[in-house]
Amino acid sequence: MPQRFGIRDAAGILQAPTTNDSKYTRGVVGLMTGSARYPGAAVLGTVAAEQSGAGYVRYVGPDVCGRLILERQPEVVLGLGSADAWAIGSGMDGIDENDPRARALLALLDPASSQQETAGLERGDVPAIRVVDAGALTEFVHRALAAQASHAEEESSGHSALSGDQAHESVDRDDDGGSVESTRDMPTASAALARLVTDSDRAQRHEQVLAAETASTGSDAPTGISTQHQSDSSRPQRPRSADRSVDASHPLPGILRFNAAGYNGFSSQDPEGFLQRSRAEQTRAQESPAVHASIVRTRRVSEGTGNRRLYVITPHSGELARILRLLGEPNATHETVDADRLTAATRVRDALGCTVVLKGAHTLIVPSQGETLEVTAPTYWLASAGTGDVLAGVMAAILGQLKMAISTGRVALNRAVALAVFLHGYAAGIASGVIDPHISPINEQLGMAGNADVMGHPLTALTVAQALPRAVGAVLAAGHQLMQESTHLTSSIRRS
Repeated sequence: MPQRFGIRDAAGILQAPTTNDSKYTRGVVGLMTGSARYPGAAVLGTVAAEQSGAGYVRYVGPDVCGRLILERQPEVVLGLGSADAWAIGSGMDGIDENDPRARALLALLDPASSQQETAGLERGDVPAIRVVDAGALTEFVHRALAAQASHAEEESSGHSALSGDQAHESVDRDDDGGSVESTRDMPTASAALARLVTDSDRAQRHEQVLAAETASTGSDAPTGISTQHQSDSSRPQRPRSADRSVDASHPLPGILRFNAAGYNGFSSQDPEGFLQRSRAEQTRAQESPAVHASIVRTRRVSEGTGNRRLYVITPHSGELARILRLLGEPNATHETVDADRLTAATRVRDALGCTVVLKGAHTLIVPSQGETLEVTAPTYWLASAGTGDVLAGVMAAILGQLKMAISTGRVALNRAVALAVFLHGYAAGIASGVIDPHISPINEQLGMAGNADVMGHPLTALTVAQALPRAVGAVLAAGHQLMQESTHLTSSIRRS
């Protein structure tokens, strides 16, 4: 049976910023969401990410979405760049090859994508956590299955991407000669998609990268990752509406600094040139003896098994049924999923090796590792258009803030995901009038769904997003209250 996740659990994870925090340590969140047909999804997701406490939010998508976002959230940065967590697919009808984002989208959705293909999209040594929603789900399923089949074929044939001594080496050397994680016994099954390397050395090095990036930026001016246009003669040139110059001194390759006219969205950039430049730089890096060991280690861990990539998919029952049909269950329907939601979500988890968040009044979090959790929504008014787009933004924000804690094992991924679902539901309770965050925030108010005595009133997705700061504040207040109660109890025991 799933374990219920409530406000006491949430209060034990969520932390307020400290004097040592900056916008970078508070989590850099990227969103590739929305479309010309559904621009509202992009707005809802970015508003939700901002309102959930993310330190830095960037958006990659159509100009129409970018304009709407900036009208409501002017602090959002438009354009490609690195992130700690990505929300992908909300408000999209699949992945269109003509979409300027397509190449970056596919690189993030493919568990077998190389370090070069995702270079510049991820911050530090720990890969960005991917939250896959709506229009990106089908593509992720296809690519996850293809990656598993390819890996199984490589294992059965006995081939290795590394040669001789490298393939059997159990401990690699870092750039400075220090030892890093053992890779001999790392799992290669689908469950490995949800593992991150957890050594403290990696966490420390990541913080050094963040510090170097902050120091080199020197200001709060937004930066996005791209390069000067590079394409072969057979590919037509895309129009460029912004002057650009590459900052070669930046610790991450290909950092772009925009002129004032260059803020107007993704179409002013060239993602293919960005990725080609990243590949070229990575190739040059591999040829350098000073960093060869680090590149080899990353290739082994990331490209070989994909076990450093974390994927969280967020389907509702209808979308999960579609995934099951893709997995070879032609009779799967919305009704069959709802008849046994846990079994259905577990089948998808087992097939894809990712964390499955099956949305509903009782949302299930079925992780590739760890216990299954359940979060009960406080109100059925949450069944409203756009609230799933809000959840994707909340989840990317929370996972981005907690990425290093997850990578070092201080917070389990399933509990971080449950925290995001909980905050989303708590905000819905506030937006519908079911929850008053100022009255006894520590009590278990989230058991009231369907309670005739607490009916509440209609809400919209935007009002849920706008209620997120109060939800975050209530959970932090609950944590403070719990700490005081614990201190008082400890003192009483000592006195007795």
